Amino acid sequence: MTHSEKVRHPVTLDVVCQGDAWEMGLAQGTALGKKIRKALEVFTELEAVQLAKARWMPLSVFRRLAEFKAKKILTRGLTETLPTANARRRGVAKGG
Repeated sequence: MTHSEKVRHPVTLDVVCQGDAWEMGLAQGTALGKKIRKALEVFTELEAVQLAKARWMPLSVFRRLAEFKAKKILTRGLTETLPTANARRRGVAKGG
């Protein structure tokens, strides 16, 4: 049984945040850091991720590469269009 077959219930996350976008992100990252890291672990177990990875590449290298590419795309897009969302993303990363 895969992880996705085991988890079939909604997840509720309660975090109270205040301050500017970065401070709210920091509070979210601090409060939800373990859950965020667990989600990344589950993500790497997905069949689609396994199929996208070259067979010769270690999973840890593939994950780092994917994280780097995602950060680059998100940072560029959010900085230009939604700077407060980018500040919040940076806060989450710092808190997590």
